[in-house]
Amino acid sequence: MKVFSLSDTDSLYVSGEEKFGFLASRMFNATLLSGTIRKFYNFVLKDIESRKFENILDIGSGTGTVLIMLLKKNPELKANGIEPSRHMIRVAGKKASKNNLGNRLTFSPGSSRSIPGTGKYDLIISTMSFHHWKDREDSVKNIMSRLTSEGRFIVYEVADDGKFSRRMMKEHLLGRKTLEDISSAVGASVSIIENDGFIRGEFRNIDSGKQ
Repeated sequence: MKVFSLSDTDSLYVSGEEKFGFLASRMFNATLLSGTIRKFYNFVLKDIESRKFENILDIGSGTGTVLIMLLKKNPELKANGIEPSRHMIRVAGKKASKNNLGNRLTFSPGSSRSIPGTGKYDLIISTMSFHHWKDREDSVKNIMSRLTSEGRFIVYEVADDGKFSRRMMKEHLLGRKTLEDISSAVGASVSIIENDGFIRGEFRNIDSGKQ
């Protein structure tokens, strides 16, 4: 497997995927000022903290907000984030160092199609990244192969609930049917929860035992 450096991360994208450059990576944290985004992160963290796991990977980790918030509340936990934008990786690394998490948290070049190393994870997550991905079925197949026997891959997104107010941002939303279709195509099980405008899709390998 190719190991990507910060100088060649553009090759981690496929045609049609949105790229986050220098300015976007530095403006990204401003989204935390939005009440909707703060509610979204609370939704994600509450769900993650209800689970038992030893290692976690965040795909499309952006500037590291989710993992940093998670590790600050769980001092024994270690985590990895991968991201195709070298600009996002640099910002995330600085934030981790500022929060004294450099020894427990790493951010590396990678994507849903190119996960560094060969290790397997108890929990792989994607938060507001999945809707950007092209070739989602191939990505999910790849991700499922990197789970432990009881591992889970969980997608967290803003829900496409059909409301008129969501039409202008439809390309940034995710609906139940999309998750169900992907689950069927890749031969995985998916459990879907919609809550207060957000959606969680939890994938597991069918032969991994009880849900």
